[in-house]
Amino acid sequence: MTFTKFTLISLISLISLISLISLTAPILAVEQPSTPSSTIDQSSIEKSIQQRIKKAIEDNLNTAKKDLGVGQDILMSVTGIAQSISENSINLQKSSGTVIQLLIDPDSNLSKSGKSIKTTDIGINEHIFAIGAFTTPQSFVVKKLVAYTPTPILFERSLTLVTITDYTSKSRELVTSQGALKLGQKPRIFNANLTQTTLAALEFPLTAALVTYTNTKTDAVTVSRLLVLKQGLTSPVCGDQVCEFTCSTPDCKPESPETCPADCNSGN
Repeated sequence: MTFTKFTLISLISLISLISLISLTAPILAVEQPSTPSSTIDQSSIEKSIQQRIKKAIEDNLNTAKKDLGVGQDILMSVTGIAQSISENSINLQKSSGTVIQLLIDPDSNLSKSGKSIKTTDIGINEHIFAIGAFTTPQSFVVKKLVAYTPTPILFERSLTLVTITDYTSKSRELVTSQGALKLGQKPRIFNANLTQTTLAALEFPLTAALVTYTNTKTDAVTVSRLLVLKQGLTSPVCGDQVCEFTCSTPDCKPESPETCPADCNSGN
């Protein structure tokens, strides 16, 4: 939360006032003679101080509310997808599934693609990022809102058979017959019998089946799995474990004409 200079000065004044009271009140109690008239005077002084405290607190609360534009002193952010839109509100579905109402007032700043907009410029199912404050668990007063349509990043999964001649650890790249291929963050490396191993344990050159992912936005290719093929194999055959290796479901079955017809046909 960001306080204005005035708010900060007001809070400092309030703290100073409270500190003064804590020091002054005991002194008044000790120095005043215990007579009825003195007791009345002391009560009047304490009442006056209490009224000053109450006013100072109310002034500071009002200043904070004015600075924020709402009755909250903490700004928060929310994100989600626009479900319905009117001139002064947007029903926003959060990632949790909860729907809240974004309240738009004349002071709300709305933008899209760097340009100022109105709520009518926002489309259904557009993504929303908003900063503001909750007035109730379901109502959110917007100070700033950005509408956007995210660009999807799609990945294409494929199987590639290559000859690997080397591995460069610094760049995390495999030197292959199809050029340099970058390893993913946590690639899984398997021997020909599908037991997991490490890159350090491999001896190059070798023939391998690679599961790769291509980012359709950047065309970047990364290797997520590597299976060392049995010596002499240059193409998939029945029993080489390639079908089982590329299977991405929890219940992968051993290779057979039923589970791997492409490799286990009559020609292989």
